[in-house]
Amino acid sequence: ATADSLIGTWIYQEPAVYATKGNMLIKMVGNTTVGTFDKLLTKYIEKTDIRPENTLITFHENGTFERVIAGRKAHGVWMVNGEKLMLGVNNVQTADITTHLEDGELMLLVDADKITNALKLLGALEDTKTNKALIKIAKKIPALQGGFSFVKKSK
Repeated sequence: ATADSLIGTWIYQEPAVYATKGNMLIKMVGNTTVGTFDKLLTKYIEKTDIRPENTLITFHENGTFERVIAGRKAHGVWMVNGEKLMLGVNNVQTADITTHLEDGELMLLVDADKITNALKLLGALEDTKTNKALIKIAKKIPALQGGFSFVKKSK
């Protein structure tokens, strides 16, 4: 997504899972793995109480943003660098996020093996059992990404 296309308020819709690369064999084997990863990610996000009613992110033209994740607020700075969205949350922590914008749906994604750190950064709760399962599955497909799907709030 371009910087201009991100400006505005985006409301969380559902978990997002995306396989970006790999040969056909990995993709065929990955279908089951992607499905399992999606179910675990959904379970993890449900435990954090992340819902469309309480989770959104607003990108401002001046390079600042606010986010509310499960009712927990934070703010920071943002910029787009190629395919990556760079976030500085509370001006302390940083995140390097892949964006995918298609048909009005914005996916904010990180490599699956980094998903648990990203969820912690975004304010999600920790669940060690699910963390271990997510990491184990992520190692099966190196190009697997997970995160959040958003839609732009209408004016």
